[in-house]
Amino acid sequence: MSPVHLEAEYWDKLYRRHEYVYGTAPNQYLLRHASLFQPGMTAFVPGDGEGRNGVWLAKKGLQVVSAERSPWGVAKGMRLARHHDVTVQFECCDLLDWEWPQKQFDVAVALYLHLQPRERKQVHRKLAHCLRPGGFVLLEAFKRSGRHSAKNSGRSDAALYTTALLARDFQRFKILELLENTVLMEEGPMHQGYAKVVRVLAQKR
Repeated sequence: MSPVHLEAEYWDKLYRRHEYVYGTAPNQYLLRHASLFQPGMTAFVPGDGEGRNGVWLAKKGLQVVSAERSPWGVAKGMRLARHHDVTVQFECCDLLDWEWPQKQFDVAVALYLHLQPRERKQVHRKLAHCLRPGGFVLLEAFKRSGRHSAKNSGRSDAALYTTALLARDFQRFKILELLENTVLMEEGPMHQGYAKVVRVLAQKR
């Protein structure tokens, strides 16, 4: 079985669990910038897992497209959206093969979307293209070589990020924040404990 299929199998198995393995509350870095998100804005959330961040954005009044490869994750996201009585456009897709919209979104939110270097460059380039001029990208990920203690990140060091790497990927953007932090994660059973993370908030020129 190829590494791609092994990874898909991992996420399907994880998301088949009854509980929301990363919880149902939104990411803390997303909450920190709650004032950025205004009703009527369009948002794209790639790798949205069980839908917690996309659903929160929809509750803020945004028009949200949530993309996730695992059908089990998408099903749980749809269930969460129904519970909160919000509308989210869920796309069950592989981001590498998906036909990305062009210049459609006001904001793209990529949270713990860890990819191997070649895939990361491709996805980050497409993230830039899917935003309108003036649009924002908000990203948080585990820091490379951080030896974080958050439970089960499940990623090789090559799939973790640094601030220098993110600065290169979004060099054509206006960087509003570029941070390294140690955070206490309490996001369901899979994100628990202290972790070293990198964060970027950038605006498309």
